[in-house]
Amino acid sequence: MKKNSIQQFFEDINITYDDLPYLYLPLLAVTGLTLAGWVTWGQSAVLWGILILTTYIILATQFHLYRSTQKDLEDNQRKIQAYFSLYSSIDFRGSLPYMTGWAATPELALLVHEEIKENKPRQILELGSGISTIVASYSLQQNGKGSIMSLDHDEAYANKTRADLKKHGTENFADVRFAPLISYELDGSKWDWYNLDSQPIPPKVDLLLVDGPPVKTNNHARYPALPLLADKLSDNAVIIIHDAYRKSEREILDKWKKQFPEFSIERHHTEKGIAILRK
Repeated sequence: MKKNSIQQFFEDINITYDDLPYLYLPLLAVTGLTLAGWVTWGQSAVLWGILILTTYIILATQFHLYRSTQKDLEDNQRKIQAYFSLYSSIDFRGSLPYMTGWAATPELALLVHEEIKENKPRQILELGSGISTIVASYSLQQNGKGSIMSLDHDEAYANKTRADLKKHGTENFADVRFAPLISYELDGSKWDWYNLDSQPIPPKVDLLLVDGPPVKTNNHARYPALPLLADKLSDNAVIIIHDAYRKSEREILDKWKKQFPEFSIERHHTEKGIAILRK
């Protein structure tokens, strides 16, 4: 069942142990006064009930705003630090697209760069092209070997990524392919996912980047990635999945963990969340 805005509001309120004296003690005190007032004044004690509700809503709203502001500040600080780390590690020969909206976050871009520099994958397969494709191509160029194949269901966006790679001079390390979504059947359910029939997927993928297709495509849109590509992964393959805090991605990770227990899951705290699966 889809949650309404009021349910979501109260679920988003993050109350810690240190908050309790400031929230529950006044609430208990007013509740006690209301009960006493009910005995003494009868129906007039309803006013106390209204006061309790009003007090609770005001306090809950204040805590919600405080926690949201605190989280936004921490997320922005992580993004800024990731930006600086990324630009200090890579000498970009052009400007990067804005890392906003559905694009890769600075934290994801930095993590992809560090993974490539440390483990030096020869073949990378990416689901959903964009900023991460550009960053990965630079990282491979620094290593002097390897390549990334990126599948994109949006032909216009695939063309844009190709143009960006050419502008940065890293097109020799990346192959962006238009792969329209087609219907698959897995576990008795249908999925719209990238057409692999016309794509020469490398037999030994060392790093799999999962940042597509869009979540609106279908429920658990990115689930088919591992079931359909498991036999293409190398023995020490690493999988990076973005938006790991989203409910659908959390459920996907749970499904993958049950079906592929040989993988361990390492979670990175960012605004959208990142998960790394390693054998």
